Amino acid sequence: MTPAQQKEVEDAKEKWNREGAPVDSQAMYRKWNLKRVLEEFTEQSQEKFQSDVECCYYIDAMEWSSEGFDKFAEWSKLQFYPDDTDEESDEDKDDDTKAILPELVLDKKGYPKLPSHAGINTKGQQELVRQIFHASYTFVGLTVGRAEVFTKSAKPVPWHEVVTNQRLYLDLDCLPKDFLLRDPSHLRASDINNLWAHWDTRRATKQKLVIFVAGKLGDMSRARLENAVPHKEKKIQKEYMEIDDEDEEQTSAMPHPHPTAHTELPARIQPASNVLASMRPIPRTTGPAESDSSDNNSATPPSTGCTKGLAAQPSCAQAGAPAAVPMRDHVSFLKSLSSHDRYLLLVEGIRDLCKEQGSEEQKDWPTWAMWSWEGSHLPSAIHSEDGMVQVFLEMAASANITGLPSGMWVALGLGLLLRECKRAIEYEEDEATPNTPTYIGISILDIKILNLVGEVVNTVRGRVMCVLKAREGQCEISCNSTAEAPDDAHTHADGEERIVEDETSKEEERRRQEEEMKQPVEKPRSEEVELKQQLEGELQKLAEQKQLNEELKESMHKLQEETQMLQNANEALEQQMVEEKEMADEDGKDIPDVGSNDDGDEVQEEVREEVKGKKRSKSSGSGRVSKMAKTDICRSSRVRLPSKKAKNN
Repeated sequence: MTPAQQKEVEDAKEKWNREGAPVDSQAMYRKWNLKRVLEEFTEQSQEKFQSDVECCYYIDAMEWSSEGFDKFAEWSKLQFYPDDTDEESDEDKDDDTKAILPELVLDKKGYPKLPSHAGINTKGQQELVRQIFHASYTFVGLTVGRAEVFTKSAKPVPWHEVVTNQRLYLDLDCLPKDFLLRDPSHLRASDINNLWAHWDTRRATKQKLVIFVAGKLGDMSRARLENAVPHKEKKIQKEYMEIDDEDEEQTSAMPHPHPTAHTELPARIQPASNVLASMRPIPRTTGPAESDSSDNNSATPPSTGCTKGLAAQPSCAQAGAPAAVPMRDHVSFLKSLSSHDRYLLLVEGIRDLCKEQGSEEQKDWPTWAMWSWEGSHLPSAIHSEDGMVQVFLEMAASANITGLPSGMWVALGLGLLLRECKRAIEYEEDEATPNTPTYIGISILDIKILNLVGEVVNTVRGRVMCVLKAREGQCEISCNSTAEAPDDAHTHADGEERIVEDETSKEEERRRQEEEMKQPVEKPRSEEVELKQQLEGELQKLAEQKQLNEELKESMHKLQEETQMLQNANEALEQQMVEEKEMADEDGKDIPDVGSNDDGDEVQEEVREEVKGKKRSKSSGSGRVSKMAKTDICRSSRVRLPSKKAKNN
């Protein structure tokens, strides 16, 4: 119960305990039950007490029981027994009460005017409230253009439905704020005075007292039924849970509640200002079927009092079909197809492509993935042939997304496939709606297909993000190829290590961004600014890293030039050493000719002294330095000539 109802119950309980039952209730109780109670009391006393005890009892209790037995004798007469005339007398009293009520007058449009309730008791005021509500509810069933006085139609106000669902049946401005609406027979004097003061204010501003915006289908005229929108109760999904044997026994022992009776569904009507418009012939439209939603989201916007939106839909398009959705509601329809986190992020990213001018259509795109598709379910081939789903997923993954139209096509196809997978997984034959195809029960769409669709959604979302970054100038799609340094033994190790570390860090940064993009992150629209700031910071870091790479490339180029210069110098030195060696060999060959003179010993001594004193000697014909070993002449294989002393000896 609401707090107001609980307070009312507490007040009634305190009043009952303080004042007791009303006098009228006591009289009616005695009238219908006193004779039976006295007869039961007499029989029980005769069975339980002996005759002497009865005498003592009667003697001792004569003072207080004498009055009771007198009344028993009085009530035992037949004239006090209830008969059919009592009901007629009650009706006569009610007629007398109604006879003094003022006449309820209707205005030109058929709505009741506020009468005066001065000098009328509480029951009479309750009856006036009932008549005002009844007159306003009867106007719902009147034909267009017909005005008549209050005639007490046979269509009563469904008070039980109106009280339990006021927002559906009534315009809440007709009631005071925080007013507890009940059946008029249960209204108190304070409630009636509050309601009357509110109605008096509305009458002063020339507003209608009570306005019904919905009614039972059986209480409405044919003209209103043509423009009525049947109201569908929201279906509550059952929650399944595993129970043990002990819990099952306890559950089976508990009494099960009785099912509630089926009540007729109400139908919303057009406002009174649109009554004349309903005279025009409007095509008959059936009520919208229960749209299958992921996360309880309806595929079409909720219906209001006016049904112009439904009349504008194509007659052959089913409810929940892409062809039945206006162009301005395409984005909201895509969001209602599935509650998948990555899919919702994909739709948000595609919506940011609205400034793009690309309108290229996808080639060989299936018909069921277009906005012209008029069915609420996918064709049976999708549910029976596995190859068709795989072909579509490949097409979606490789689709060329250049702007909003192409992105919407891809998102529509993936969203319809996600919704159809959810329908096939949750299908139950006993809970299926009449318009559900029979092939849903034998569909091949399962959890595996659902996961494959999720992977393709992630891939498409990554491509959309790249397009957005390229449009904003914050991301470069093409990557510059890194020049390969020549393999040289003289390249410095420090420069190579820095380049390798730089390339490794860049690869790790790219891999981390891809993993973050693949992770299912659920961010609301309000946090996109923070995400963009983070992306800008990362992009700035990448730009700095790229600038550092350019500097390293320049330093590497300088090192290569220096290395080339060193190589040239080494080659020159090697060439010079080879030439010097060749000249040294030539000088060694000329030495024996010098030793062939007559003064052999003296020449040898001069050569030895010259070799020991200088490592390099200059020849008469060349200015180049020659390098000779100290022992070249000593170790010569030339046969020595004997000296003069040796000959003399």
